[in-house]
Amino acid sequence: MSLADRLNILKEKNCCFACWYVGKSIRKCQIFLKCDVCGKQYVPLMCEVVESQKHESKKSEEKEAANEINMSNTSLGPKVFLQTLKVKMISDEK
Repeated sequence: MSLADRLNILKEKNCCFACWYVGKSIRKCQIFLKCDVCGKQYVPLMCEVVESQKHESKKSEEKEAANEINMSNTSLGPKVFLQTLKVKMISDEK
């Protein structure tokens, strides 16, 4: 669920953005919560910095995955053959 979706749900239910208590605004919130990432008054789940870091890491992972796929599809010849290995297994147990 994205940050915008979480904010919309809190707005619809008239909840505090910091403690998620129903019927209270963040300005009147007596509970002191502090985000570990940015230091603002809300839980890290509602942090914009954390959300942007998630998007950046997803983009970099997608680029790395695309590079791996491109590298694995490279071949020098017109046809690609799978390598096989014949094995004869012998056991003392019957």
